[in-house]
Amino acid sequence: MTESAENVRAATASHSHLFPGAVIRIAPAGSEAGVGFVSLGLTVVFSDGASSHAELVLGPDTADAQGEAALIVSEYATAAGTSIPQKMWIIAERSFRHGALNLRIGPRLPLE
Repeated sequence: MTESAENVRAATASHSHLFPGAVIRIAPAGSEAGVGFVSLGLTVVFSDGASSHAELVLGPDTADAQGEAALIVSEYATAAGTSIPQKMWIIAERSFRHGALNLRIGPRLPLE
């Protein structure tokens, strides 16, 4: 997962780690069209201040907001020092609120 700096967006997580039901909020882009439903590199800052690189990836039939999406989060350590390995999560729900894209985390997927 290598992205140039201009292709990486800031995001915040609702908790210090991800689990089904947690939410990631991608910073406002000024309009829904500015965020879009496209594959996207992210720097996710967790609620405890730890951060990790992540990639929002979309399936082949994701031209609209109903298509399949997954989030791959690189290994990181929480502020308390707990090591969290790289994981991939299904995006259960995507919605816009106050100009930001909110991703509700669904089940974890195995990494190949």
